[in-house]
Amino acid sequence: MNQAVAPHILTNRPTRPDPENGAPLLGDLRLARARVHEFCGASRHTLALTLAGQLTGPVFWITPAWAAANLNAPAIRRFLNPGRITFFNPGRAEDLLWTMEEALRAGAVPLVIADLPGPPG
Repeated sequence: MNQAVAPHILTNRPTRPDPENGAPLLGDLRLARARVHEFCGASRHTLALTLAGQLTGPVFWITPAWAAANLNAPAIRRFLNPGRITFFNPGRAEDLLWTMEEALRAGAVPLVIADLPGPPG
């Protein structure tokens, strides 16, 4: 039996109202809230720190334990108070996305940044 799909399920509109029309990033550029966004390339850390500086509250920053480069407080201070960031350093590759999912699911912070070493599988 062929059943019609409810039209409200097949929509690209946000499922939650966003009274501020997104998180401010640069000038008039805003990012939809309650969504996953991807920054790539050499400026990804700068863009992530810029976004974190535009928001209020704590930030979770997830990087692999084996990452060669880490952020330092003097560099972060240009964008936000380094004390707002809690760093997580999972030891296994599969724990990076798990940590991000759990942080997002908990909804305890306005921003979760996962610095992945490559695209997820």
